[in-house]
Amino acid sequence: MRKSEFCLSFLSDEKQKLLRLAYMNNEHPTNIKICIKMGISEGTFYRLKKAALQEFREAYYGY
Repeated sequence: MRKSEFCLSFLSDEKQKLLRLAYMNNEHPTNIKICIKMGISEGTFYRLKKAALQEFREAYYGY
């Protein structure tokens, strides 16, 4: 298992989905397209993205 996949496993399903859609696929969708796919508002997207990146960073680097 790659380290990135291991670190993702510590996040909630919703945060995992957001990071996978935003960074780990070949589509490179816009933020709005991700919001539509996830059924969330743009405000929720940015709040969730910030939290997901923070949690991923903590899992990856340990701080």
